[in-house]
Parts: sequence; C-alpha cells; structure tokens
Amino acid sequence: MDSNKITCQRIADYFNCRLMPHGGIILFPAVICTLALCASFADDGCDYARVSGPAVEMLTGSSSVPFVDCGMSAYRIPGYYPAENSWRVVYTDNCRPYEYMDLLTDTSWLASEWLRFFALVVGGTTAMFIWTSACLTLRPNYWQAAGIGAAVTCVSTMCSFVWFYTKLCHANATNINDFEAGRVDEGEGSTTQTECTLFFGSKCAITSTVLWAVASALILLRPYPYPVPKYIAHDDDDIVPSVSKLSSDNSSSRFTLTAANRRQNMGKDEKKNSFRTVETMSESQGSLRNISDSLRAGPDSEYRQERKALAGSQMSGITYA
Repeated sequence: MDSNKITCQRIADYFNCRLMPHGGIILFPAVICTLALCASFADDGCDYARVSGPAVEMLTGSSSVPFVDCGMSAYRIPGYYPAENSWRVVYTDNCRPYEYMDLLTDTSWLASEWLRFFALVVGGTTAMFIWTSACLTLRPNYWQAAGIGAAVTCVSTMCSFVWFYTKLCHANATNINDFEAGRVDEGEGSTTQTECTLFFGSKCAITSTVLWAVASALILLRPYPYPVPKYIAHDDDDIVPSVSKLSSDNSSSRFTLTAANRRQNMGKDEKKNSFRTVETMSESQGSLRNISDSLRAGPDSEYRQERKALAGSQMSGITYA
C-alpha cells in the first residue's frame, strides 16, 4: 500500500498534478465550452427546422397539415385539436424516419450532417481537454491549441446551417415523383415554394456557435494563465543527527550529521544537501556532545575552526568526508 502511494505521488509530482494550477480563470472557458456542448446535444433529431408549404404534403400525404418539424434524420407531424381548433406537436411522440431518404439528401444535406458531427467530436475533445487544466498544468502551446479547437468548432457549427439550402426547403412538388423528377423552383416569384424556418434545434445550434466563439475569444485573446507557484513549507536548514555505537569493547562511536538546505527561487525548488561524517574514538561521552553542539550552532567557518582546535587537543582519530 505504501509503495502504491509513493508511486502515485511520484506521478503526481512529475505531471505537477494539483488542484487549479492555473488559478480560477480557467473555469470561465471550461464552463462555457461545456454549455456549448450541451446546447449541441439539446435537440432530439427531428426539430431542427419547421417546414411549411408543398413539401409538407409530400412528406405527410395530406394537404390539410400546415407544417412539419424536420430534422436531419427524421421528422414529426403535428396533431389537430378540435377543441382549440389548432395544430400542435406532441413532443413525446416518436420521430418518423424519412421514407425516401436517398431522394431527399443532397450535397447541402450531407455537408450539414458531416459538419455537425465534426463539430461534436472537436468540441467534445476541446471541452474535456480544457477541463484537464483544473488538475494538470498546460503548456502555452497546448492552451492555444484548445482555443483553436473552440474556434474550429464554432466555424463548423455555423457552417452546418447550409442545411437550409437543401432541395427540400425550395421544392414546389407535392409528391415524391415530381420531386424526384427535379421540379424544384428556386425563383423568387413562386408563391407555392416550400419554406424552412429556424426551430428549436437550429436555435440551439446558434446558441452553441455563440458560446464556442466566446470560449475561443477568452482563450486566444487573453494572455496565457501562468501556473500559480507551488509553495512548500519547510525549514531552511534541516539538520538530522544520528548516533550509533559500533562496538562496546573499544567504546568507539560514529556520528553522522546530515544538513539539508532547501530554498525556492522563481517557483522552483532548489535542494542542496551536504553530508559530513565524523568518526571519533572517545572515552568521554561529554566530549561527543560538545562536538555535536558546536556543529549544530556554528556555520561552516566556525566548524572549520573547531576542527583545527580539536586537532591539537587530546582527542585524536577524527576524519572528515
């Protein structure tokens, strides 16, 4: 268990894994990207546009239905309520797939589908990547790449509105045979031309486009949020003495002194460790304590003076490494 904790700690230190390394500023683009992604998934697939005109009779087979709600893969027919004398859509009903999908789809239809799919993939990847900055440190080029991903998603979502240039939105045919024959009127003088207007799905796409544009501007136009330095509370000098007896016959002892100096400069920890080993042979324990006290209290210059004084005293056999 301890080895696993040590391994996890080393991995966290290697990737500088900690909470909000860039500060709270990264929450703004992260939340906006998440909202934009949610807006892209808000529609149910058959409420992208509201179609009215001759194409409604072609889809429903009835001339009394005033409109249908169309998506890129299915559509929904409203129901008539005599008590209110109105047509309403029950959104709990299942969507109806297109019977002649191969005839309805054209270049604009396919381009819109692929652009929406591409926007969902790039947008989802960008949103998840930005959220990783909540616990990992991102380099400036990675941060710029996230902003470019948000901009690409914005442009792709905006270009998906090419669906409104499909043949279905400009047809004046009331049956599928005339539609297949190519009776599509794109002139402005036609009074029986099909009309496609914005509905819930396309309005959500507009909201998503605006949010992706805001997120891209927050990332690309603002300066890079440098990581907040990680401060560690510790002493400047950490001296750890360790005394162990080698043999009880000759009354010899070993004194090990470890001095670790840790200082931090510009957010980087600089660790300086120095190790000195002093091996003494002494008959008096009091002399050993005096040496330890002098090593703890005095700096390096005083330590050298103490060493010279001890060289001429009664104690002998002192070595330094």
